[in-house]
Amino acid sequence: MTKNTGKEEKIISALLECNSLAEVSAKTGIPSRTLYTLLQDRTFKQKLNTAKSNMLSQAVAKLNNYTALCVDILAEIAQDNEQNGQIRVSACKAVLDTAGRLNEQTDITSRIEELEQFQAENSRN
Repeated sequence: MTKNTGKEEKIISALLECNSLAEVSAKTGIPSRTLYTLLQDRTFKQKLNTAKSNMLSQAVAKLNNYTALCVDILAEIAQDNEQNGQIRVSACKAVLDTAGRLNEQTDITSRIEELEQFQAENSRN
């Protein structure tokens, strides 16, 4: 299904948004069986994985934008002996923990992609 990229983009978008193939089918009007077959196609799976990776990278970038703010809030709370900052500390911790995990996952994904590319290049030789 490499020729109809508009249709592929619609399917990929639905796959990223929906929780099941039945939901994707309802959203796109494409039968679940056809979607299942499409998910077995190597080229399509690569496009889907690229889209997932791009979405993850955008989420990491957005979280990273808030990391400095969270550190500032933690520093402010740490210096303010009169303020009960448990809720704010918890929120900051959640953002920082999530940013850290997403950064780690992005790094691992990048390394895997490099290894796959290296393997593909070496298998051609």
